[in-house]
Amino acid sequence: MANAEKEPTGTRPRVSVIICVLNGERFVETICEYTMKQTFKDIEVLLIVSDKSVDRTLEASEEMAAKMPRATVYKYRDVGELGGSKNHGLEHAKGDFLWFLDVDDEPSLHYLEELVGIADAEGADIVGCNFRYSTVRTPLEEDDRKYKVCSMTGVEAAKLRATERYPVASWSMLYSRKMVLENGIRFEEGICEDISFTYKSLLHAKKVCFCYKPLYKYMITPGSVCNDKKNKDRRGLTELVRYDNLERYIDGFPEETFFRNRFALLRIRSSGHLTFLTFCRYVCGEDHRQMLKRTPGAMAVLEGLFQRMFPPVYYLMMRTWFKLVFYRSGRSYVPV
Repeated sequence: MANAEKEPTGTRPRVSVIICVLNGERFVETICEYTMKQTFKDIEVLLIVSDKSVDRTLEASEEMAAKMPRATVYKYRDVGELGGSKNHGLEHAKGDFLWFLDVDDEPSLHYLEELVGIADAEGADIVGCNFRYSTVRTPLEEDDRKYKVCSMTGVEAAKLRATERYPVASWSMLYSRKMVLENGIRFEEGICEDISFTYKSLLHAKKVCFCYKPLYKYMITPGSVCNDKKNKDRRGLTELVRYDNLERYIDGFPEETFFRNRFALLRIRSSGHLTFLTFCRYVCGEDHRQMLKRTPGAMAVLEGLFQRMFPPVYYLMMRTWFKLVFYRSGRSYVPV
């Protein structure tokens, strides 16, 4: 583990904690307390506040920043939503590692101690951790069990991500700032921004580690960008675009055919986030047909054909799986 009591020793912090906030007044105090109580202390906190906030987010952020060492509030002229605000934080960050922390979630107080310790011991560019989904807003329950830590190449980690065995959310990882900057990696503007950023980061990383210990509680918050029912079509359609862009990005990377097949399959399944009418229009449309034509993988083609031939059945299956399995409260992302 990293030195839990280590205080800042120089001008450059080890970790830049980037918290992007839009109408998050009710969460700002709690998330700032989680950062202040981290057992690893060599951090800076960047609160990126959208100018589209209509509550007291800015005032609450400034009040909390005044109580915290190495905390700064940045007023973001919101032209790029979540992706743009995270890029704004990245541009101002000075730490060796980047942590993009969601304002409404609940990390372990040992999150940074554990992950920085792994990064230092293994020389990793990225360290990810297991997490739990939750609808219950209580502190994360932890235990003293020994959990496995896996080390792998970046391409190996990207393949695990493509098969849903490595998380995509940026809050579940520490990223080497140097690696991100040297490879020109940025978030795509808009929502669903973590998809492309995480894949690109993994593909460029020399070494990646994953800790099986759940060190984060992802709150399924009604009304948030990912959980607002009014946002379903936008979220689903944006995910399709993200995978289209990644399909072009992977030209020349190792395992290119594997990634093309998996991106097609993930695109097919992401359409389950759409409302039913939009889903039906998409799977019966030309974009879906062309996607199947350029996909060499048998699994993606068969699932896509089933989706196209029996839209109501496929949609019901996906919505049931999302509700009862994938987003089930209390479930760990990777079984422990």
